[in-house]
Amino acid sequence: MTTPPTPTEPCPTCHGYRWFDDRGFVIQDQPFLTCEPCADCNLGGYKKLWGGEPGDPGYAPPEMGMYGAETNVLVITVGLPRSGKTTWSKQFLTKYPVVNVDSIRLALHGQRYQQLAEPFVWATAKTMVRALFLAGHKTVILDETGITRARRAEWKSSEWVRAFVHIPTSEEECIARARALNEEFIVPIIMRMAANYEPVTPDEVDYEFRG
Repeated sequence: MTTPPTPTEPCPTCHGYRWFDDRGFVIQDQPFLTCEPCADCNLGGYKKLWGGEPGDPGYAPPEMGMYGAETNVLVITVGLPRSGKTTWSKQFLTKYPVVNVDSIRLALHGQRYQQLAEPFVWATAKTMVRALFLAGHKTVILDETGITRARRAEWKSSEWVRAFVHIPTSEEECIARARALNEEFIVPIIMRMAANYEPVTPDEVDYEFRG
């Protein structure tokens, strides 16, 4: 049987440990099999526990993963335009499929942004993500800005769990990069998004991506 991943620090309430799954994600804190469910680290319906023997309450074979082998994970980038989200995503191209929203825009109308086309752009992105999971991929990266909680909430689904990767490049640096590329038109967009930025909160996160 596969050896379970190495735990990190225990939950201070029930002393359950945080675990890594085989894709490099940190699973939310889980109680030991001998502990009562913990309100501070309980994942409810998603919860599966390592350890014990077949027949023990909560037992799950280590090779199945904490969420089970059939879990789909959508990794969503969060960052301003020109922050480096696409550069970050490209390092995983040989491992996970990437849905890049800017590439959808270019394929549809050849521009970085066209307001009238945006509903179709996002419908296409969601269709691509769903199709990739249906094709059998278990991890998909969505390369988008994800600046607001409302935008991120649009990607909540019973078909996958979400992980977020924040690219913390400053507003000033993003503007400098845009101007270096003669993309003055995107500067006000960067400024508007920076003003509207809402950090990802723990209640939004199902997985913590570690690459």
